[in-house]
Parts: sequence; structure tokens; C-alpha cells
Amino acid sequence: MAEFLLPFFEAADVYVKATPEVIPYTDLFPFVTAGVPGVYIGRSNCIGGRFFHHRVDDDLSRVSCPYMARVVDVTADAIHCLANADTIPFGREIPADQAAQVKAFWEDLFGGWNPVA
Repeated sequence: MAEFLLPFFEAADVYVKATPEVIPYTDLFPFVTAGVPGVYIGRSNCIGGRFFHHRVDDDLSRVSCPYMARVVDVTADAIHCLANADTIPFGREIPADQAAQVKAFWEDLFGGWNPVA
């Protein structure tokens, strides 16, 4: 999936990284636990040596609206390409090694699946 997405960002000069790691604290993790493949794409928030993630001073003043608009535009281009493709250019299943990590994180950190009675 990353091989499909990254060229869209590169063509727009939007610097992002994709990681194949299973990261249980991302917004996409619950979808991955349900079997929906995903990829984490982001930028480091600690390049300058200062960590701003989820701190008191991590507010909208630190967001570049023009840059975020570029990210949204690139994402929309990729989604448009997928929506019009004859075939999806990546697998629809989570690789077995990652599925094992997902299961372990889901059970250890979030208690696994607990059916509502």
C-alpha cells in the first residue's frame, strides 16, 4: 500500500514517511484489528529535538493550514485514483506476521474483543 501512496506525496513535494510497523496508538489501528489493511503515513514531530505530541502547547497554532490542505489534496488524488482503478494495486489482507502483532497488541493493550451482552 505504501508503494502505491508515496509517489503521490513525492510528486507534490509533500514529505511523509510510511511505516510497515504495527502502531497500536494510531487512528487506523481499530480498523486493522477488524482486518482492514492500512498504512501509517506521517511526519516526525521531533525532528528539531522538541517533542510536541499531546502536550499543553500542542495546539492549532502549531498547524500549518496550507500544508495540511496540500496533504488533503494529495490524499484526495490517491483516493480518486483508487476509486477509478480496475484493480486495487495492493493486497486486501494483513500480512500474517503483522496480523500476529495486531492480535497481541489488541489483546494486551485493549483487552481484545469483548462482545456486548
